[in-house]
Amino acid sequence: MVYGLVKNINTYNPVKIAFIEWITMFQDAFSGRKSLKNRFLYLIKPPGWKHDGSGQVSHDLRTEWLKKSTTLKED
Repeated sequence: MVYGLVKNINTYNPVKIAFIEWITMFQDAFSGRKSLKNRFLYLIKPPGWKHDGSGQVSHDLRTEWLKKSTTLKED
């Protein structure tokens, strides 16, 4: 099993590390023009969810990674 971050957070500050996902979640929820429903959904949906369907949740990222890793093994 492989664990890790999807993208680097570029800090060693433990406070930022602890709260970076919360900060990003609130930025997504309260920036731009979204309905109240979509703002609420940003707070309860899985990480990576986007109201317009453009986001990648963990299941999508895992599927993509598995396809890439099996392709590399076959080569």
